[in-house]
Amino acid sequence: MPGRHLALASNLLDSLILLCLIWLVTDVEVISLLREAIWLTIKLSAPALVVSLVVGLVISIIQTTTSIQEQTLTFVPKLMAVLMVLLIFASWMIHSMTDYTRELMRIIGKH
Repeated sequence: MPGRHLALASNLLDSLILLCLIWLVTDVEVISLLREAIWLTIKLSAPALVVSLVVGLVISIIQTTTSIQEQTLTFVPKLMAVLMVLLIFASWMIHSMTDYTRELMRIIGKH
């Protein structure tokens, strides 16, 4: 999933650079939009990353206590946990992205 969020960040950055080049947007607005894009990327990726970290840690502790040394054992529980988090937080994520896009469109419409 991190690759997907990096692609989102790359697309946001590309759109902000394009916005800056096509429309005459002030430096303050560009910096503000970049800060918001980075913060949005962090907020959107945090739930999945935190759950993946916690599940991996719990499974690693279980593996250590039971002396099971199978490296692929963490894959399926992490995958299921991340999918559950994405299902739970999907509406919030979409709402956050559309709010940011509306803000971009408002700024484009202003210029």
